[in-house]
Amino acid sequence: MNLKNSMILANMMSQKPKIMYATIKGTLTENDGVFSGFSTSNYLEVQGLYDFSQPFEVCLKMRLTGSPNASGFFRAAGSNLGSFGCLVGAGHNIGVWSRDSEDNYIMNGVYTPNNSFLENTDYWVKMCFTGTQYIIYLSTDNINFTKYTLISSSKNIGINKTIKIGVTAGTQYFNGSIDINNSYIKLGSTKYKLQAVVGYTIVGSPTIVDGVVSGFSTSNYLLLGANVPYSNNFEMVFKITTGSSFSSTNTIFEGSSSNNGLSIAINTSKYLYVSAGNGSWIVNTSGTTVLSANTTYYVKFSCKNNVYKLELSTDNVNWNTEISVESSSVLVTTSAKSIGYSTRFSGRVFRGSIDMNETYIKINNKLWFNGQQA
Repeated sequence: MNLKNSMILANMMSQKPKIMYATIKGTLTENDGVFSGFSTSNYLEVQGLYDFSQPFEVCLKMRLTGSPNASGFFRAAGSNLGSFGCLVGAGHNIGVWSRDSEDNYIMNGVYTPNNSFLENTDYWVKMCFTGTQYIIYLSTDNINFTKYTLISSSKNIGINKTIKIGVTAGTQYFNGSIDINNSYIKLGSTKYKLQAVVGYTIVGSPTIVDGVVSGFSTSNYLLLGANVPYSNNFEMVFKITTGSSFSSTNTIFEGSSSNNGLSIAINTSKYLYVSAGNGSWIVNTSGTTVLSANTTYYVKFSCKNNVYKLELSTDNVNWNTEISVESSSVLVTTSAKSIGYSTRFSGRVFRGSIDMNETYIKINNKLWFNGQQA
């Protein structure tokens, strides 16, 4: 290999893989990236819109555990015409349908042979459009694949498509498990890893403009879709802009009950305040910086190497340590997980705005919440 090719290969290997973040809709059961419990209201939806007018390859690792009849597991569609969907049919086979941008069928009810997809067996299912053909590949070891050419066609389903995993439409949802860690989507030459994240739900009617939330009150706030699974390695960042009043406690985030869980707020003395515990307090104190009104800050609370830290920044680059406490204890996961309002102490609302575009929670160095709506 010459020097030029070596440099190209090294550059390719150093690039971070692209990631598609899939928001958990409803309530799914997860075991280390393997999801089950799908229904018409419980599924994964990839954030963003994607171009399916180009060649694509969707690979899902799946296991059927119940009745296969119309067990839908993938759908790409949008507000404009054109769609693509897959399901497991009653004959233990894979069925595919698709429509073009004029809503004409490209395929409708095209199936692989009966008994090509059995229960209680791990399968890797690749759904491909080459630009001239639609193809399904099936494998039980992710090495040897059986090819099923469905149809020869250059028609595509179009652009700006949403992606749903574990469900198609109507009552069609997957009766089994899907392993997101061992699945991917490739559009054109770009390959995306899949990663599931929790989203937030809206309680009441807070004001939301381009992802910036304000107008918090006792009946208007955000709520995370799942309990935070705290560990000895987590990090959460909130981008806030303070309001003009500190006459009462401004709650930024609360996952607390008594001396369990976590609460992050600005107290009436204009200091950041954190209370966090697991039956006894790990942290229960104020920061050192007096915050100004109508000012944008980044607030970070984390635990790494058994050190709990509260940090403050005005540029998301330079951080001032407000609190540092060493403890091997892990925060208790509690049912409260509100943003902008304390569900424990009535009246404690955030009186400014929180920019969800730059708000996130990481658990064990992996993004768990990326500030998007469920």
